Amino acid sequence: MPSPASRNTFGRWQANKSDLTKRQAWRIVDQDWHFDVSTEPNVPYRDAEQIVLAIYRRQLVNALPTTVGPLRLNVSMPADIDANEITYISQYKSEVGAYEVRTGQASGLLLQVNGAQLHIGLSEKFCMLS
Repeated sequence: MPSPASRNTFGRWQANKSDLTKRQAWRIVDQDWHFDVSTEPNVPYRDAEQIVLAIYRRQLVNALPTTVGPLRLNVSMPADIDANEITYISQYKSEVGAYEVRTGQASGLLLQVNGAQLHIGLSEKFCMLS
């Protein structure tokens, strides 16, 4: 049994501190539209706002290479990236200004975004995009 110091208690509910995941949420506003996005605690509001608004305004720039050696790659942006479907923003590999943006619940997109330049890299870890 965990010691009392390692537990959080609320009423009759107890949680072991080692099992807790810290999250935060930011409200992003653009005129009459707003969206509440969940993020890791280390994602600053300004970066979350830039990313969400770039997706909402369809202003992301695809920074994937168009060729790898003799191979030509399809780097077209998915037309169905919807800011209202963003489920989580987290830091990517502890790189400052680099984030992963998840959309959807059971399936969706995993976008690797450079928040400073608003460039996007599409990943196939979460779903197939081609």
